[in-house]
Amino acid sequence: MGALLFYLIYVCFTLYYLLLLIVYGHPDFGPIISGYIGFIFLEAAYISVGVLISSTTKNQIVSGIATLLVLLFFWIVGWISNYFNNLTVKNVLSYLSFLNHFQDFSKGIIDTRHIIFYITVIWFNLFLTVRLIENRKTIN
Repeated sequence: MGALLFYLIYVCFTLYYLLLLIVYGHPDFGPIISGYIGFIFLEAAYISVGVLISSTTKNQIVSGIATLLVLLFFWIVGWISNYFNNLTVKNVLSYLSFLNHFQDFSKGIIDTRHIIFYITVIWFNLFLTVRLIENRKTIN
């Protein structure tokens, strides 16, 4: 929660640009608001993956590099799916892509399928993190 709160405070600094848009133009608030919502879900999913990987190792550098590699995989898996001819593999890999779920948010579309995807990813990673920590406590 602390990492997410830090991130949300960091995102609040971008509201200055929204204020500039309001003063000097007439922005469409639909894509802006849905973009913020999607970006918050995306970053919460990233943070949950990082917390899970961080709970598996005691070394911060290994944790950081592993998190970077896993998130890089989920970032490019949508592009990798284009190289498969098998439709099932293509659809599964495309569904796993975090960015494919974010695209509708950036267009102003708030789809519950994408929200459920992000909430499921967040819940699953935090669930596994809690289980790993509980198992570590019982072993010691």
